[in-house]
Amino acid sequence: MQSIRSKVPVIFIIGLIIGAGILFFNNQFFAYLTDIQSTLSILFIHSEDPRVLGKSISNYQVPVSTADAPQISYDKLYALINGYRRENKLSTLTAHRALEQSAALKLLDMQQNHYWTHKDPQGKESWYLFEQVGYHYEKAGENLSFGYTTEWKIFEEWRKSPEHNAQMLDPKYEHMGLAADCSTYAQGSQKTCIVVLHLGKQKL
Repeated sequence: MQSIRSKVPVIFIIGLIIGAGILFFNNQFFAYLTDIQSTLSILFIHSEDPRVLGKSISNYQVPVSTADAPQISYDKLYALINGYRRENKLSTLTAHRALEQSAALKLLDMQQNHYWTHKDPQGKESWYLFEQVGYHYEKAGENLSFGYTTEWKIFEEWRKSPEHNAQMLDPKYEHMGLAADCSTYAQGSQKTCIVVLHLGKQKL
């Protein structure tokens, strides 16, 4: 009888240890499930095609190297735009350093704040960026592109869009500037490009 009583505390302690282990495992398991659920909600919250202007591009942002990223030649895209203007009996545009800087600022702001539209999340349009780099404009315009990786495809998509086409063929513009990033975003396994075109005419 004495030997049975002496074993009871030992069995009780072992039971407590096993129970604590099961409780810990369950907590960890549920935490793991919560992490999975959070990850899935992030993956699928913006499943629409971001090439529709105004969609979020945050879900397409991935840590990719620049080794095999597409390359966009500003000179080629400038040449396509100017060739198109010549076909339509319009003066050509001059690449302007300040507009390249304002386009780069717009690109950076979209990347940092995860949006793709002419207005930022606070509803502010891009025109203040022109002034910020010292380009005091009489008229200003902006074209955006996402999801295309060649100069021709970017140009063609702008040409097929009435609003973007009107910007490229506006007779009042004198200058243009481009900014592009082809290493930050991917669609599936393929890296893709985000491009900003700023157009303007300076005040006299």
